[in-house]
Amino acid sequence: MAKIEWTDDFEQRLRKKLEGEYEQANHWIDFASRANKPIDGGLVDVESSVESMIKWLKKELGLCH
Repeated sequence: MAKIEWTDDFEQRLRKKLEGEYEQANHWIDFASRANKPIDGGLVDVESSVESMIKWLKKELGLCH
């Protein structure tokens, strides 16, 4: 198991990443609230989004390249 160090720098990068993700989600909600026809299945590809976040976390923590 890798030893992970939680630093202020990492926390700031994580904060910026999460703020971007939540801002994008807010834009999607805003768009959906104005749509005439509901979008079946939602706006987010959940599996792909989770995979993307996991890859980002591993990269930022130095667990992969």
